[in-house]
Amino acid sequence: FNTASVAYDENTGKFYYGRNGGCMQNGCQRNPILFGQDGTGGILPSESFNNYPVGNCAEVDAINNALNDGAKLENLHLTTIHATKSKLGAPKQACLNCTMAFRGKIKENTTGWYDSRGNL
Repeated sequence: FNTASVAYDENTGKFYYGRNGGCMQNGCQRNPILFGQDGTGGILPSESFNNYPVGNCAEVDAINNALNDGAKLENLHLTTIHATKSKLGAPKQACLNCTMAFRGKIKENTTGWYDSRGNL
């Protein structure tokens, strides 16, 4: 994997971790708030705005883990970093998929939302 995220629940003080591909590869329980259920869509976009499948992101994995533990979106703080040897620990802004899904719904994204110019 090349991206890692942590979601912090300010209500409980718990941390939830995610990595890109995590929810797609580890057979996670897909939370209906994100992925939808019984024909009703979730908050994730129905189609990807980039070259990766919807739900592939580390942010989705971390937030999915938090929601499955009873956290509420509005209490979550999110931080995402690069996890490659050359950029290890550098902040990584959310992609357009995650920006569309989570901006205005979570408490804070400390590493920034999608900006087509690459600004954090």
